[in-house]
Amino acid sequence: MKRILRTALMILGLTGGTHTADLRAAATAAEQLGLNKAPAAQFAAPRPVPVPRAGAITPARVKEWTVMVFMNGNNDLMPYTSYDLGQISSVGTTAAVNIVVEMGLANWNEKGSAAFRMLVKKGAPDKPNTVVYNSWANRDMGDYRNVVEFARWAKKNFPAKRYLLVLHNHGGGVDDGVMRKPSANKGISYDHVSYNYIKTPQLRQMMKEIGKVDIFLMAACEMQMAEVGYEIREYADIIVGSENTDHGFAFLYKSKLTALVNAPKASNEEIAAGFVNEHKKFFSGETVLNPLYGAPVPTAMMGHTLSAIKAAAFAGLPARLNAWTAAVRAANEPAAVKYAVENVLRFGPMNSKTRLFNTYADLGHFVKLVSGRSRSSAVKAAGSELIGYLNKDLVIAQYGMKKTEFNDFANATGVSIKMAMLFSKPIQEAVPGWNNMFLTKYPDLSLSRDSSWDEFLVWMQQTYNAAAAATAAPRNTGSVLSGH
Repeated sequence: MKRILRTALMILGLTGGTHTADLRAAATAAEQLGLNKAPAAQFAAPRPVPVPRAGAITPARVKEWTVMVFMNGNNDLMPYTSYDLGQISSVGTTAAVNIVVEMGLANWNEKGSAAFRMLVKKGAPDKPNTVVYNSWANRDMGDYRNVVEFARWAKKNFPAKRYLLVLHNHGGGVDDGVMRKPSANKGISYDHVSYNYIKTPQLRQMMKEIGKVDIFLMAACEMQMAEVGYEIREYADIIVGSENTDHGFAFLYKSKLTALVNAPKASNEEIAAGFVNEHKKFFSGETVLNPLYGAPVPTAMMGHTLSAIKAAAFAGLPARLNAWTAAVRAANEPAAVKYAVENVLRFGPMNSKTRLFNTYADLGHFVKLVSGRSRSSAVKAAGSELIGYLNKDLVIAQYGMKKTEFNDFANATGVSIKMAMLFSKPIQEAVPGWNNMFLTKYPDLSLSRDSSWDEFLVWMQQTYNAAAAATAAPRNTGSVLSGH
C-alpha cells in the first residue's frame, strides 16, 4: 500500500536531494493516510492529513481565469492522471490564469487511495511544481459533493473573472448503471475504491451548487449528449466534450492550457473552439504517441470527436425535437426508420462490429438519414429546421474524423442522443437482469420530461422491430426503455 504514496510524492515533486525534511514529513503523512494497513481499513471515512508544504491560504487577487481540474485517478486511469499533472505543470499558473487541481490516486490493486488539492505552478513534465493545501485518505472521487466542495474552495481562494471547470475521468453518458465492481460504467467520474460515480441528475445538482462556470470541459468518454447538456444548460456558458470514446493519453492539457494562457482575454467561444482545434490537430496524423509506453498508436483504429456547445441554446431543443418526431410518426415510414437506425453513426465501446451496446447516436446524422429517406415534406421541413438549429445555434465548433470498419466519424455533428437498440431478441432475454441494471430512469431525465423523445424512442423501437421482421431480419421486440 505504500507504493501509492511513493508514486504520489514523485508526482507532486516532493522527492529529490533538497527535500529530506519533506520526505520525513511525508513518511509521517503515510502513516496517517493509512496506506500501510490492511485493505479493510482503507474504507474508513476520509480524513484530512498533513502534507509537505501545506499551509493556510490567503485568497489571491482576482485574475482573468481560474482553471479547476478535478482529476479522478482512483481507477485504471491513474498512470495517465499522473502524466497529465506533469503536462499541466509544464504550463502552470501565470499572472492571468490560476490552475488548481484536486487529484485522486488509487493503488494499483484499487484497495485504497489518496487525494491531493493543490495549486499547480510552472514546472517540468517529469517534475511538477505544486503547492499542496490538503490531502485525504480514500476521498470519494465519485461523490459529486466533493467536486462541489473543491470548486467552491477554488472560487473563494483563487477568484477570477471567468472559470473553467474540468471533470477528468471515465464517462459513459446517461445510462447510469449499478456499479457493483470496477468497470467502465455510465455517468462520469468512477471511483473504483468506493464503487461510486456521478449520476446524470447528480451532475445537474453538482453544477447548480457550484454556480455557473464559463466553460465546463468533460475529459471523459461519451458525455457530449443532448440529455447531459440539457440537464446542465443553466450552469455553464460553453460545454466541451466528446460524443465518442475518448483516450486516456489524449486530454492534451499542455496544448489546451497553452492556448488559454497565451490568449486569456479571448472570448469563451474562441477559447472553447481552440480546445476543439487542438484535439483535431492531435489526431490528424496517421499515428499518435502514447506517452506512457512510448509507442505510436494508429489513429485509423479510433474514431475521434470533440465539440463545443452553447449551453443556453439547449433551451430550444425540445420544441424542434417535438416538431420533427411528430412529423416522422405521422408519416409512418418504417423503411426510412429502419435504414436510419441501422446506419446512423453510433458511439460505444471500441466501435464494436455488432454495435449492440452502442446505444447513443449522433443526433444530426440520424435526422439527416430519416429525412433523406422520407417522402414527407413535413418530415423534410422539420428535419431541416432541426439540423439548422444544431449547426447554427447549438454547436460552436466540432469535428469528427477517421473512418473505421464500422463507422465514418466524419458524419458527427457535435451532439449525441439515446438511440434504438439492435438486439435480435428482447433485451431482457439477451441480457439477464437488464431491468435492475440502471439507477436513473430515462423518462425521469429533464429532456424526457420537456420533450417527446422518450416516447419517440418507444415508437421507433417498435417500428424498427416490425420493419426488420418484415424483411426476415427479426430484431429486438422490447422497448429501448424497458426497465429504465
